[in-house]
Amino acid sequence: MSKKGKKQVIPADAIPKTYQEDMAQRGTIFIDGEDADLNQIAKVPQILKNQGIKLKKHMGAIQKQRIVDKIRTFDPSLTQKEATVGLLGLTNKTMNRQTYGQYFGEDLRSEFLENALMLNNEGKLVTEKFIENSQRYEQNPNARLAEPSMQLGRFSPVKRKGKLKNR
Repeated sequence: MSKKGKKQVIPADAIPKTYQEDMAQRGTIFIDGEDADLNQIAKVPQILKNQGIKLKKHMGAIQKQRIVDKIRTFDPSLTQKEATVGLLGLTNKTMNRQTYGQYFGEDLRSEFLENALMLNNEGKLVTEKFIENSQRYEQNPNARLAEPSMQLGRFSPVKRKGKLKNR
Protein backbone atom coordinates (compact mmCIF):
# COMPACT_ATOMS: atom_id res chain seq x y z
CA MET A 1 0.00 0.00 0.00
CA SER A 2 1.24 3.47 -0.77
CA LYS A 3 2.26 5.96 1.90
CA LYS A 4 -0.66 8.16 0.93
CA GLY A 5 -3.24 5.59 2.01
CA LYS A 6 -1.86 4.98 5.51
CA LYS A 7 -2.87 7.28 8.31
CA GLN A 8 -1.01 7.45 11.55
CA VAL A 9 -3.23 6.97 14.59
CA ILE A 10 -2.31 9.13 17.58
CA PRO A 11 -3.40 7.84 20.98
CA ALA A 12 -5.77 10.16 22.86
CA ASP A 13 -3.44 10.47 25.85
CA ALA A 14 -0.60 11.72 23.60
CA ILE A 15 -2.53 14.83 22.49
CA PRO A 16 -1.46 17.78 24.66
CA LYS A 17 -4.12 19.76 26.49
CA THR A 18 -2.06 22.76 27.63
CA TYR A 19 0.75 24.78 26.15
CA GLN A 20 3.19 23.38 28.76
CA GLU A 21 2.46 19.80 27.66
CA ASP A 22 2.77 20.81 24.01
CA MET A 23 6.13 22.48 24.65
CA ALA A 24 7.39 19.45 26.61
CA GLN A 25 6.50 17.16 23.69
CA ARG A 26 8.21 19.39 21.12
CA GLY A 27 11.43 19.56 23.17
CA THR A 28 13.60 22.20 21.49
CA ILE A 29 13.23 24.99 18.96
CA PHE A 30 15.91 26.11 16.51
CA ILE A 31 16.24 29.91 16.58
CA ASP A 32 19.10 32.01 15.18
CA GLY A 33 21.37 29.02 14.72
CA GLU A 34 20.93 27.70 18.27
CA ASP A 35 18.66 25.19 19.95
CA ALA A 36 16.54 26.61 22.74
CA ASP A 37 14.92 24.30 25.31
CA LEU A 38 11.15 24.77 25.26
CA ASN A 39 10.84 23.42 28.83
CA GLN A 40 12.98 26.33 30.01
CA ILE A 41 11.09 28.84 27.84
CA ALA A 42 7.79 27.64 29.36
CA LYS A 43 9.01 29.02 32.72
CA VAL A 44 9.04 32.63 31.43
CA PRO A 45 5.25 33.29 31.57
CA GLN A 46 5.07 31.79 35.07
CA ILE A 47 7.92 33.99 36.31
CA LEU A 48 6.28 37.10 34.83
CA LYS A 49 2.95 36.20 36.43
CA ASN A 50 4.51 35.50 39.84
CA GLN A 51 6.44 38.78 39.83
CA GLY A 52 3.50 40.81 38.49
CA ILE A 53 5.48 42.13 35.52
CA LYS A 54 3.24 43.49 32.75
CA LEU A 55 4.44 43.84 29.16
CA LYS A 56 3.57 46.35 26.45
CA LYS A 57 3.04 45.37 22.83
CA HIS A 58 5.50 47.92 21.47
CA MET A 59 8.48 47.97 23.82
CA GLY A 60 11.93 49.14 22.95
CA ALA A 61 14.95 46.85 22.97
CA ILE A 62 16.29 48.37 26.20
CA GLN A 63 12.99 47.76 28.03
CA LYS A 64 12.92 44.16 26.80
CA GLN A 65 16.51 43.62 27.89
CA ARG A 66 15.73 44.92 31.41
CA ILE A 67 12.83 42.49 31.70
CA VAL A 68 15.01 39.62 30.42
CA ASP A 69 17.58 40.53 33.09
CA LYS A 70 14.86 40.47 35.77
CA ILE A 71 13.66 37.06 34.55
CA ARG A 72 17.21 35.70 34.70
CA THR A 73 17.72 36.97 38.26
CA PHE A 74 14.67 34.96 39.38
CA ASP A 75 15.77 31.83 37.46
CA PRO A 76 19.51 31.75 36.67
CA SER A 77 19.13 28.39 34.87
CA LEU A 78 17.56 30.25 31.92
CA THR A 79 19.98 31.33 29.22
CA GLN A 80 19.87 34.77 27.62
CA LYS A 81 18.47 33.27 24.41
CA GLU A 82 15.70 31.30 26.20
CA ALA A 83 14.55 34.30 28.24
CA THR A 84 14.56 36.54 25.16
CA VAL A 85 12.64 34.01 23.05
CA GLY A 86 10.11 33.57 25.87
CA LEU A 87 9.60 37.32 26.15
CA LEU A 88 9.33 37.84 22.38
CA GLY A 89 6.82 35.00 22.25
CA LEU A 90 4.55 37.00 24.54
CA THR A 91 4.86 40.34 22.74
CA ASN A 92 4.93 39.19 19.10
CA LYS A 93 2.04 37.14 17.62
CA THR A 94 4.17 35.32 15.04
CA MET A 95 6.83 34.44 17.58
CA ASN A 96 4.07 33.40 20.02
CA ARG A 97 2.78 30.73 17.66
CA GLN A 98 6.29 29.50 16.90
CA THR A 99 7.41 29.41 20.54
CA TYR A 100 4.39 28.56 22.66
CA GLY A 101 2.38 26.70 20.01
CA GLN A 102 -1.30 26.52 19.20
CA TYR A 103 -2.47 25.97 22.78
CA PHE A 104 -1.27 29.37 23.96
CA GLY A 105 -4.25 31.44 22.84
CA GLU A 106 -4.85 35.16 22.62
CA ASP A 107 -6.65 35.17 25.96
CA LEU A 108 -3.57 33.75 27.72
CA ARG A 109 -1.31 36.17 25.89
CA SER A 110 -3.43 39.16 26.88
CA GLU A 111 -2.93 38.32 30.59
CA PHE A 112 0.69 39.44 30.25
CA LEU A 113 0.03 42.60 28.26
CA GLU A 114 -0.78 45.93 29.87
CA ASN A 115 -4.02 47.40 28.53
CA ALA A 116 -5.61 50.71 29.41
CA LEU A 117 -9.31 49.99 29.60
CA MET A 118 -12.05 52.48 30.27
CA LEU A 119 -15.82 52.33 30.48
CA ASN A 120 -17.83 54.38 28.02
CA ASN A 121 -21.17 56.01 28.86
CA GLU A 122 -23.05 52.76 28.14
CA GLY A 123 -20.85 50.79 30.54
CA LYS A 124 -18.94 48.98 27.79
CA LEU A 125 -15.18 48.56 27.77
CA VAL A 126 -13.18 50.78 25.44
CA THR A 127 -9.60 49.83 24.63
CA GLU A 128 -6.61 52.15 24.53
CA LYS A 129 -6.42 52.25 20.74
CA PHE A 130 -9.96 53.63 20.38
CA ILE A 131 -9.26 56.22 23.06
CA GLU A 132 -6.09 57.36 21.26
CA ASN A 133 -7.92 57.68 17.93
CA SER A 134 -10.72 59.76 19.40
CA GLN A 135 -8.22 62.04 21.14
CA ARG A 136 -6.36 62.53 17.88
CA TYR A 137 -9.57 63.46 16.11
CA GLU A 138 -10.47 66.03 18.78
CA GLN A 139 -7.00 67.58 18.53
CA ASN A 140 -7.04 67.64 14.72
CA PRO A 141 -6.14 71.17 13.55
CA ASN A 142 -7.72 70.40 10.18
CA ALA A 143 -11.04 69.31 11.66
CA ARG A 144 -12.89 71.71 9.38
CA LEU A 145 -11.66 69.64 6.43
CA ALA A 146 -13.51 66.64 7.81
CA GLU A 147 -16.80 68.48 7.36
CA PRO A 148 -18.56 68.41 3.98
CA SER A 149 -17.35 71.17 1.71
CA MET A 150 -20.53 71.32 -0.37
CA GLN A 151 -24.00 72.21 0.76
CA LEU A 152 -25.82 68.93 0.47
CA GLY A 153 -29.29 70.33 1.17
CA ARG A 154 -31.75 71.07 -1.62
CA PHE A 155 -32.04 74.70 -2.51
CA SER A 156 -34.49 76.10 -5.01
CA PRO A 157 -34.92 79.69 -6.16
CA VAL A 158 -37.24 81.89 -4.15
CA LYS A 159 -40.69 82.12 -5.73
CA ARG A 160 -42.56 85.39 -5.61
CA LYS A 161 -46.29 85.80 -5.79
CA GLY A 162 -46.19 88.63 -8.30
CA LYS A 163 -45.82 88.32 -12.06
CA LEU A 164 -42.38 88.31 -13.57
CA LYS A 165 -41.76 91.23 -15.92
CA ASN A 166 -40.05 90.46 -19.15
CA ARG A 167 -38.06 93.29 -20.62
